[in-house]
Amino acid sequence: MTTQELLNIKALLMLAKTWSGREWTIMTIRNIKLLDEEISVYQQSWEKIRLELVEKDDKGVPIIVDNKYIPKNQAEFDKEHRALLDRRVDIALIKIKAEDIPNEATPEIMGALWDYLIEDE
Repeated sequence: MTTQELLNIKALLMLAKTWSGREWTIMTIRNIKLLDEEISVYQQSWEKIRLELVEKDDKGVPIIVDNKYIPKNQAEFDKEHRALLDRRVDIALIKIKAEDIPNEATPEIMGALWDYLIEDE
């Protein structure tokens, strides 16, 4: 699984975290904790990398405009970020049985999560 996939799964779980059901709730909480650990590694790595790739003032402080860093070279900045997002991550997400999917589940969210979170039957 890639870092990008982790970020996508976390976003989808956050949309579905209010769905009811004991098994769903347990699986969601456990997976969010697992994902948060890996996402934290990504965020810390990206912060170190991007600080080297952005414009700085005469004191060496990164320049921020509209809450965004200003890259020295946008193509290199994007390339480094994409490489980090494409990084393979070894994570074993908690899965549940299909019959434990809550009634509130939507096809859009479940379609995107299915392969990651539902046990093979």
